[in-house]
Amino acid sequence: MSNTGLGGYSGVGEPNVHFYDNKALLTFNDDQGNISTSSSTDGVNWSTPQLVTSQPGAYGVFQSPLSAGNSVDASISLWNPYGTQLGTIENSDTKGLGGY
Repeated sequence: MSNTGLGGYSGVGEPNVHFYDNKALLTFNDDQGNISTSSSTDGVNWSTPQLVTSQPGAYGVFQSPLSAGNSVDASISLWNPYGTQLGTIENSDTKGLGGY
């Protein structure tokens, strides 16, 4: 990621990128379970990562392929307790995504 990079993030696990009509959206987590987003309209310059939530034990956050518009549905994979948490992400990175 140019311009901002992921400096300051430790143990980034299983990043997930989807390409929508108007931008690419990256969802990722760090080793503390902080879940963040970043977006790009050209694939080169990325927004400063935004914290979405903190979910201790998270090791991946995955976007639903049915997402579009101004938000994305996501599943958060958890180590302990082992399972999946479902949620919706809506912030400036998800605004105006267009179709998937």
